[in-house]
Parts: sequence; C-alpha cells; structure tokens
Amino acid sequence: MAEYAGCASDVEGAYEVVHKVVALRRAPTVTAEPWGRLMQEMRIFGTPHLIRGETWVRLSPQRLPKTRMEVDASDAIWALLDASSVPGLGLGVLLRRIADRGPQEVGDDGGQEAWRVLPARVFARSEASTSGDLLGFFEQGAVLRGDVVAHGGHRWLRVDLPPGDVGRWPQCRRRMFVLVDGSLIGFGLLLE
Repeated sequence: MAEYAGCASDVEGAYEVVHKVVALRRAPTVTAEPWGRLMQEMRIFGTPHLIRGETWVRLSPQRLPKTRMEVDASDAIWALLDASSVPGLGLGVLLRRIADRGPQEVGDDGGQEAWRVLPARVFARSEASTSGDLLGFFEQGAVLRGDVVAHGGHRWLRVDLPPGDVGRWPQCRRRMFVLVDGSLIGFGLLLE
C-alpha cells in the first residue's frame, strides 16, 4: 500500500454525498484507478486528509450503503471532498460532513435518531413543508427513525422507509417528512 504526502486533517466522521455521483479511487488523485462510485444521499464514514492542497476522505472499514461493496482495514479507498479547485471538472462540493463519528459508533439503524410520536397521530408529508403532499400518518407511540432537517426555521424528521415498509406507503418515494415541533400549526411537541 502506497503512502501519501498528507496527514489526517480531522477525526473520523460521517459524510453525505451531495453530488449526483462521486468516484471512489484507489489513491487520492483524480487520475487514480476507480474502485467504485457513490450516489447522491449515500452516507459513508472516513477520515479527511489534506493531500497536495486537496481534501480527500479515506474510507473507514464499512459496508457501503445500497451496494454490495465492502471496505476493509487493508483497503485504501478515497473520495474527493470538494472538486471546486480541480481544473476541468467544475463539480463543486461532493461530500458534506454530517457527524463526528465512525461506523463502530453507529448501530444497525445507520446512525439515525429514534423519535416517538406523542399526539394521537402525526402527518407524513412529501417534503419538509406544511404544503407538501399528505402521504399518510403515524399513530401515537410509533417509533420513527430518521435525520432532522431544518426548513423555514422549523425542524422536520426526514424518514427513510425500509424496503419492507414501502408496500404500506404506496404513494411514497421511500422518503417522507414529519414535523418535530407542532408550534407552526398550533400544537406542542409532536415527536421526542
């Protein structure tokens, strides 16, 4: 395994792919042999390294989501964090750091927080807005897993349905949003 003139610039963290497709490389350079690819909204774990003025994320050992690819400790697999400074690419930011943690600190839920429904029911919408299409509802006591996103100054839980649940929600695209605090619509806390 080759060593590279660069050092870890931060601790291991979780990253979300923000570009449509991000190439994984066997070395931290855009000319290195491709190893695979990541698709938008996938989440990975790795450690950022500053190498020749570019920040590359070396992937931690993990099974890559929505793929059959697995990175083990002996692999040197890299993803470019920001391609803004790479001549001729014009791609911009590729990955966004979302948490300071590694895969060993995350359970089977992929690191998503668990939230319990407090009132008799909460509505699930197609987007993080009260004007989003109504997709259905969750009843009191239901436990939802997802990531909190902010929209218009309000917190929404972005719920990604497991493949087995899609049949119960045929109108969904596997993703829905639930308001966390109901003050926007004249209620109290909806999820805790």
